[in-house]
Amino acid sequence: MSATVVREKRQVTGRYAYVGFDSYFTGGGNGPYYGVRWVSAAEPLSLHYLQALLNSRLLDFFLHRISTSFRGGYWSYGKRFIEQLPIRPIDFAAASERPEHDVLVPLVDRILKAKRAEAGADTAALERAIDERVYRLNGLTAKEIKLVE
Repeated sequence: MSATVVREKRQVTGRYAYVGFDSYFTGGGNGPYYGVRWVSAAEPLSLHYLQALLNSRLLDFFLHRISTSFRGGYWSYGKRFIEQLPIRPIDFAAASERPEHDVLVPLVDRILKAKRAEAGADTAALERAIDERVYRLNGLTAKEIKLVE
């Protein structure tokens, strides 16, 4: 997975892209790219799950609270900030948690397929569904969601 930064309407947000295996990354300081992986190859979580979390409004909101801002509304997506993001682990032994993972992963897969078919594909509804799942997974209240958005 690699991280890039894009400028959206009035706000800069991070975008983390799945690039698959046999990929090499450069990086240092504040970028431009970092490779991200699970610590253990035996980790049952999908990288698409990680991609859903990293691309969510919630984690970007959090990053903007701990990161360094630059002129023009840009933020540092440096390693020292990315590694502080609260990645919510899934307890696969808990029957209530596995479904969250198993719903997020196909949503990311649908976004990837849509973007491969047409780079400008509108995936806003899928992204919104991911945000809602990430809010629920982290137990946010309606008031907290409003603050994030």
